[in-house]
Formats: sequence, structure tokens, C-alpha cells
Amino acid sequence: RDDLAWQVYHDLLVLDDLMRVELRAVFPNAELEFGSIGTRPSLDRIPPLLRRLLRYLDDAVNALDAEGHPAARRSLARAFEELPGAGAPPAAVLTGHAHIDLVWLWPERVGEFKAVHTFATANRMMAAYPEMQFGYSQPASYRAVARRSPDLMSAVRRRIRQGRWEPVGATEVESDTLIACGEALARSFLLGQEGFCDLTGKPSSLLWLPDVFGYAGCLPQLMRESGVRFFFTTKLTWNAVNRFPYSSFVWAGIDGSEVVAHIAQDNGYNQNVKADELRRGVDTHRQCDVHPEFLAPTGFGDGGGGVTEEMCERARRVASLSGLPATRWGRIDEFFARLEKRKAKLPVYRGELYLEYHHGTYTTHGDVKAAFRSVERALQLHEAARCVRGGGPIDPEPWRRIVFAQFHDYIPGSSIHEVYAEGKAEHAALAESARSQARSEL
Repeated sequence: RDDLAWQVYHDLLVLDDLMRVELRAVFPNAELEFGSIGTRPSLDRIPPLLRRLLRYLDDAVNALDAEGHPAARRSLARAFEELPGAGAPPAAVLTGHAHIDLVWLWPERVGEFKAVHTFATANRMMAAYPEMQFGYSQPASYRAVARRSPDLMSAVRRRIRQGRWEPVGATEVESDTLIACGEALARSFLLGQEGFCDLTGKPSSLLWLPDVFGYAGCLPQLMRESGVRFFFTTKLTWNAVNRFPYSSFVWAGIDGSEVVAHIAQDNGYNQNVKADELRRGVDTHRQCDVHPEFLAPTGFGDGGGGVTEEMCERARRVASLSGLPATRWGRIDEFFARLEKRKAKLPVYRGELYLEYHHGTYTTHGDVKAAFRSVERALQLHEAARCVRGGGPIDPEPWRRIVFAQFHDYIPGSSIHEVYAEGKAEHAALAESARSQARSEL
């Protein structure tokens, strides 16, 4: 590519993006799609920032038209120098992210390929943009990448040692918390923390569940007993009727256990460092008077992919740009450590975090749910038989497989047919094996 043209393109794109946000704020009901036919609103009374943006864009486009890319780049550089952000809170903390659905509109093997693709992309972006930080959960994905691409996993471990790649999350997969029995849900924490200890040498202090369909009131207790102090999600902003009241808060469980929580408001977990996202993050951060920053998970998720060059270019240009919050890449653990220091001033929410959405998934695929429950019971039966005989732990792999099925697009019932056709057969075999071994050992 022509790198000068690439830089000019992104300079213009970000200033144009911000200009459109300012225009819509001033003229919320006006037709502002450029190139369409119709009248235009008068610009005789507009904020100084918008007026300056229009002038800078005029100058830059004139320079591009008359003298080419070098002149346009010089003109745009002046714009970014003369439009520094005021640094007023709240600030945006970007974390590179790729929420990968291990199964959903694809089966497990495709989810593994998505993990390889995403990890490779993140590693390449870190080489190209030294300031970028990246965080990912789910030890199940790390094992899949290690099996399918050992060299890539070695590169990921180097990034972890550099402090630029954060394995965070606490659970083996991003588990549904409402269907699994308590023992099986605890196993997701147990297996997950073993995975994070392997990756970082210590358990994760954060439970990262951006897309789960509701959060049981027992979770804070399970978290604290697993060494977890922090909780993050975006999903509660999907509520159909009642807006969840907080963005930063203390979540107290049924037994009184407390964790410090943060919810990314309205923008979700697939953010792109766009001006409207950053402004929305500022406007919807309900505890900005106590906690003057918000977390912005940045990158393509669901089907994976993660951070792109375009996002990194935007991040460089909006770092200190008038009209937008101060924006920087940052570590997730450091963000929550700063939030924890303000715990005493945060509001407290007690009990289940109820999501007014996705209800229909919980009543679908009853045969799959029954097979899932049979494995949970059979594995606990096998463990009970082993305990009666004074034996050691059973093979953890069957537990790992049923915990994989806790993934929030698996057992709730929102995946495609192929996932369940494979899953029912596997679960029937796992349950029969566990019952057979229990009988044999007794």
C-alpha cells in the first residue's frame, strides 16, 4: 500500500467522523447524509469545535486536491496539533478484544480455527502497533491453539511475558450461569483457574463474561472462593424494559460476598474506536463522578478476528482530540485495580443480575439439556463412589467436556443443529462411562 495515502486517509476519516458526531448533536433531526438531495441546516450558530473541524477539513481537502498527499498530511497534522483533548474525565481505556463464540453458528472445530486466526491477528497487530494491549479469556481456546498451532502459542506466551497479552476470565469457558448445577459451575472456575495459572503463573482476579444471558446470585461467592475480586460484562445493557442502574458498582451475592464490577455501557464488546462510541461511553458512564474512566473492549468478536489496523490507526488519532475523551490502550487488571480503590464510594447491587432478554433459549432443546444434566449427575456419582473407597480424583477430562458445554451459546440453546447433534451423542457416552466406572469401582 501507499503508506502516505494510508495515513492521510485515516487522518481525514477520524476528523470527518468527529465532525459528523458534532453535527448530529447540534441538528438531531436534520438530514446529514452527504450526497443526498435536499436542504441543509444553517451553520450560523454552531459550537466552536464544529466550526474549527469544518475549517480543518476544508483546508486538508483543498491541499489534497491542489498539491497532493504530502500537503494534505501537513495540513492534517496541524489539525491534530491544534485540537488537543481537554483531558476532562471520564477517560476511555481501550483493551484489544475478540469475544469468540466457541460454538454458535458453527461447531466446535470451526470455533478452534477462529481462535487460531484471531490469536495470529493479535500477535501481528502487536508487532505493528507497539502500544496495543490485548486480553482474552477461555483457557479452552488457548489449548486449542496450542494443539493446532504450537508455534503461534509460543508467540502468545512471549506476548504474555511481555505484559501486552492478558489472559483474564477465571472460568474455563465463558459459562452460562443459570443452567449448570452449582458443582459443575464451580468446576468451570476450578478448571479455568488451573488454565490461567498455567498461562500466567497465577489465577485470574477477574471474571470476564461479556455475553452471558444473566448472572446468578451465587456467582460472587464462587468468585471470591476462587480468588476473583472483579467482574466485567456488557450484556445487561441489552435489557428490554428496565435499564440497569450502574456502570461501576459493588456486586453482593446471596451470602454477602462482594466483588467490584464494571459494565461497558451501550457500546458492547465489539467496539471500533469510533467517535460516536467514545462519546456514548462518556455520556452513559453513570459513576463517572466516582470512577473517571471506562473500559472499551475493542475488536471484532463473536466470529472472532479481534483488532484491525484501522482500529489502531483511529486509537492513535483520538488519544487526545478535542471533543472526545482522553483515550489510551491499557491493561484490564490495572483498570480494575484503580476501580477497586474507589470501592467505598460505589453503589452496591445485591443478588442476581437479571437480563430481560434471550429468555426463549432456556426452553429450547430439552433433550440436550436433559443429556447435559445426566452427565453432571453421573460424574458426581462416580466421584462419590471414588470417595467411598478412599480413592483419588477421577479423570478431569469428562468434567472439562461438560464444562465446555456450559458455554453460553451451547447449553442455553442458541446454537445450530450440528452443535447439538454432536453434543447429545458425546454426553450420552460420558454419562454411561461415568455410571459404568462407578458400578465397577463399587
